Amino acid sequence: MATAVIAATVGGVLDQDDKRAMTMIVNAANVRRASESLALLPMSTNVELRDSYKVVQSELLVAAHADYIKQSNVATLADIRARWDAATDVQRNAALAELPVV
Repeated sequence: MATAVIAATVGGVLDQDDKRAMTMIVNAANVRRASESLALLPMSTNVELRDSYKVVQSELLVAAHADYIKQSNVATLADIRARWDAATDVQRNAALAELPVV
């Protein structure tokens, strides 16, 4: 199976609004990273801040993409109905037995 490579790009000159927003996001990521004993993302210079922000945004994009993959792998009701109709009584009973009691 091929694996998509997903990454963020941050370009241009950072203005004060950009820096404040990036600092807020990287600080939040560093709180999470510290709680997980991971290395903190540097942000002493504009270059470090930009690179750290790219790391955080890339992680978000990868997580979103993984979630989209999960969502796309969920059977639709039409898929389930077609498989149900094609199944034998024994297969249907076995499938029902695996469902949680509600």
